[in-house]
Amino acid sequence: MACGIVRAVSRAHVLLLENIHVSAHEELRRNDVTVHTHSGGMQAPQLIEALRALPGEAPRMVGIRSKTRVTAEVFAAVPNLIGVGAFCIGTDQ
Repeated sequence: MACGIVRAVSRAHVLLLENIHVSAHEELRRNDVTVHTHSGGMQAPQLIEALRALPGEAPRMVGIRSKTRVTAEVFAAVPNLIGVGAFCIGTDQ
């Protein structure tokens, strides 16, 4: 019988910006994602700081609307950023 090392997997964290609807919060929590919120949009430096401030080394995701842009600078500065969700109509993200 093979014996392997079991390692705990950290829960993912999502930062939802710009008052994304509560139904998104509920669905993410149902899928074992820890939800963090901020009511306004963010520029790249502020977004980097906020994503880095989330606890642990777990994967990060961010949900944005029209005021926030996730730039190459953000991805480079937050290597555990694994996803971006655009919660807006007609995106140019």
